[in-house]
Amino acid sequence: MGAYLQALTLTLAIEVPIYAVVLRAAGEGWLRAARLGVAANLVSHPLAFLVVYPLLHHVLASPATLTVVEVAVMTGEAALVWARTRRPEALIAAALANLSSLAIGVAVH
Repeated sequence: MGAYLQALTLTLAIEVPIYAVVLRAAGEGWLRAARLGVAANLVSHPLAFLVVYPLLHHVLASPATLTVVEVAVMTGEAALVWARTRRPEALIAAALANLSSLAIGVAVH
């Protein structure tokens, strides 16, 4: 569980500022934008990497599993943020945040 918590902490450290910057530029307040980034990740991250990834990993190769999970996470986070803001920038924020944390996560791992 320690490794998972480290991954979640790194993800939050990378993604929340990106959500905050993109959503602030779209007109949301800083605090609300940051909270939306945290909330989206607290929903998606455990579901993706404690449930979906382990299930799919038995069926698909690692790169395919990671791709499917990341696309689902990005889509889910964008939908969650859009539902709270009704701003199309939710997709931009989710894409930038998730691609950035994926790239850094792969480099660190």
